[in-house]
Amino acid sequence: MPEREADPSGVLFHTVLTPRRSAGRCALRVVIGLAVTVLSLIGLGFVAAGAWPVIGFCGLEVGLLYGALRLHGRAAGVAETLSLTRQSLVVRRTRPGGSDLEWTFAPYWLRVELAESAAGSRLILCSHGRSLALGAFLTEDERQTLAHHLIEALAPLSGIAAIARAVPPLPNTPSRPARVRSG
Repeated sequence: MPEREADPSGVLFHTVLTPRRSAGRCALRVVIGLAVTVLSLIGLGFVAAGAWPVIGFCGLEVGLLYGALRLHGRAAGVAETLSLTRQSLVVRRTRPGGSDLEWTFAPYWLRVELAESAAGSRLILCSHGRSLALGAFLTEDERQTLAHHLIEALAPLSGIAAIARAVPPLPNTPSRPARVRSG
């Protein structure tokens, strides 16, 4: 396996996680425009038939659709940035309003867990009794890939990898524990 060359700034691993959005701003404007057109025609048909109060409900539907699409667009600003150096792993979570939350972990003690549950897997970083769930908006495959890349990037910095490299295996060591016979 080829070794990764370190970035001149000292960053060994860097990634930005963002949720996938199926439509951009232009597509959302088209959806609102179509909804206004269709609901206006329906409302005008009811007004012509004498049921003029229905037009208010058509306006309410357009307003609710606009509000739901605004919330969807606002959530597009969510991001999680992971940056690993020899001294720390910094996780920065950007909220929909634009405010940032930041966590710092020591890579030597950091454990990456992919916890399985009935609802799916969760990617969790654990260190010194603290834990942080990452990538809640990612798919199962994306979480597994991220966990693999994180474990791979952290391996040279963890104590277990250093011990495994420093201590060669003993010769003629059985792969299973020896059976003890009582006699």
